[in-house]
Amino acid sequence: MYRLFRQVHPSLTLAILLTAGLLFPITSHADEGCSWEGIKFTFNPSKKMYLSTLLEHRTNNNFQRTDCYFGRQYVGWKWTPWLKTDAAYEIQKDQESVYHRGMFSATATLKEGNFALSLRERYLYDYSVDRQDGDQVLRTKLTAQYHIPDTKISPYIATEVFVWEKWKKTRHYAGIHYDINDKNSLEFFYIYYTKAGTSPTQHVVGVYYNINL
Repeated sequence: MYRLFRQVHPSLTLAILLTAGLLFPITSHADEGCSWEGIKFTFNPSKKMYLSTLLEHRTNNNFQRTDCYFGRQYVGWKWTPWLKTDAAYEIQKDQESVYHRGMFSATATLKEGNFALSLRERYLYDYSVDRQDGDQVLRTKLTAQYHIPDTKISPYIATEVFVWEKWKKTRHYAGIHYDINDKNSLEFFYIYYTKAGTSPTQHVVGVYYNINL
């Protein structure tokens, strides 16, 4: 499987899959500015196992209102240099409800020199406490990243598609990873975020601070 993955020309794969995200219908009727701010702690008990905690706050309505905030705990395992999986639990609060979320992800990554191409599949189950019902979604994310030689900067682009029986959402990302040192890094990004129905198109600007313990 790995040999087959390596045989596919990275630029062709990137062009096909990133363009595919644009093929889903975009039916939103307005735009709004949003922000995401998060901090992530990661601890590696062994070379293969990792534990992470993400705390995040999001705004919408042109940055004027809190959209949601949540905490997420990951437990992950690196099976090979190119394949890892993780399971996570999240509790989230927004304007309407409290949500309990469980998710499982598998990520395959191809690295050639300073270039990295990764494909992540994530299954998510979302339970609303107030409505007492659940929802499911499959999230497919393709990311292309390039580390600029002799710098601490790695720009990237990505597309993430949310589906379950039908298209639900698409996110198009452009961002930069900046390595402060071996233990700390920053991530700055922009997301063009579209949803099914009449939800407004969101223009998200964000920053994450990552700490390796």
